Amino acid sequence: MAKDYYSILGINRDASQAEIKAAYRKLALKFHPDKNPGDPFFEQMFRELKDAYEALSDTNRKKQNDGQNKSKKTTNDPRRASSEPKEPSPTQLVNNIISNLRQMINQTKGASTEQIKTGVISDYLNQILVGDILDLYQFITTGHKRDLVFSIIPLLRFFEQNQRDKYATQLVLIAGSDNELIQEIDKEIKSESSKQKLKNTTSFLVRNWRLVGIIIFIAIVYFSSTGDDSSSSSRPTRRVVVDDEPEIKQTPDYYELARVKKPSKWKGNHLKTGDSPYNHYFGKGVYNKNYENRVKIHNGQGTDVVVCLTQYSSPYRTIRNEYIRAGESFEMTSIPNGTYYLKSFFGNDWNPDTLFIGKVRGFFDTRAGFSKSDNYSDLLKIEQNNYQYSIYEITLYPVSGGNMESESINANEFFNKIE
Repeated sequence: MAKDYYSILGINRDASQAEIKAAYRKLALKFHPDKNPGDPFFEQMFRELKDAYEALSDTNRKKQNDGQNKSKKTTNDPRRASSEPKEPSPTQLVNNIISNLRQMINQTKGASTEQIKTGVISDYLNQILVGDILDLYQFITTGHKRDLVFSIIPLLRFFEQNQRDKYATQLVLIAGSDNELIQEIDKEIKSESSKQKLKNTTSFLVRNWRLVGIIIFIAIVYFSSTGDDSSSSSRPTRRVVVDDEPEIKQTPDYYELARVKKPSKWKGNHLKTGDSPYNHYFGKGVYNKNYENRVKIHNGQGTDVVVCLTQYSSPYRTIRNEYIRAGESFEMTSIPNGTYYLKSFFGNDWNPDTLFIGKVRGFFDTRAGFSKSDNYSDLLKIEQNNYQYSIYEITLYPVSGGNMESESINANEFFNKIE
């Protein structure tokens, strides 16, 4: 059977010549061998893409290829099969990756964290979870994505939390718009982490059983000697220390001070819905008129809010910051493709004079607080292709009945940005 050149380029069979050319240029740029000299994977992928483009851009070859695939007839010529070199397809390359991962899983079964050289695992994960390879995974089937993801997760239990979060981010990108798979990723990573903690504890107890026995013996002796025996004259007494020094109160964050300080002279002050008060800090909003992607946000009645749309992966930039008054809504439009999350700064009585951390001008004087969307399923996977674009409609917490959960963060995390 002829090669499925349409799948290689990630296009439909009714794609126009312009669409074929655009798909080839995009992928050829990502997988060009000059970007990764000496890497056979990129060399092979580039050959596959070039062959697919040449076949589909030539009218006669395209008709011949379509006819062969349609008829599903194969030629069983052993001489031809032996003379032509067999080149791995993208699917075969992914199968090889999955096979390597499963071999690692088998080699680490029953092992504790101390027994594993995590550097070997991280080196391999860093090779297969980079930008260009992540793009490749978008062209494989849903079943292959699941096999790949669940061949990686068991290896993450050997890493610290920050490293697991890093790899979890990349697995979410592989899952794309499959929210069910994203929720399974979150659940499985937590499960694997819990099992590994139990295994590490058990391993420690087994290796140090003598020490554990001595500690238990000492504890038994201690509690036996300090038991509640009213007839004992040597019963120990509690020593009470009275501290007459006044308690030293640590200086809270600005937004905590704002809750207890005297009434603001800016009471009742608002910006307009749609204003971007932090362009001076995060940079001017990123818009692309070629994209129809949009996100509509409804705010509750209690507080105004500044909502930030922030990239979930590198370069982690906050591309929008929008002020929304209490009880009003705002729609972000022309959003470039990508995966994003929301950060919110809510409060009342907007004070334009406040200078926070020496860089940020403007702050809520009362009822100020910060939050971010904290669940993988709450990520905004913005994607426009030849057939559709993304539309999200979000009601923010603490609005009753809101459809996006959030967790509290502090001011420093909200204003954090990658320089």
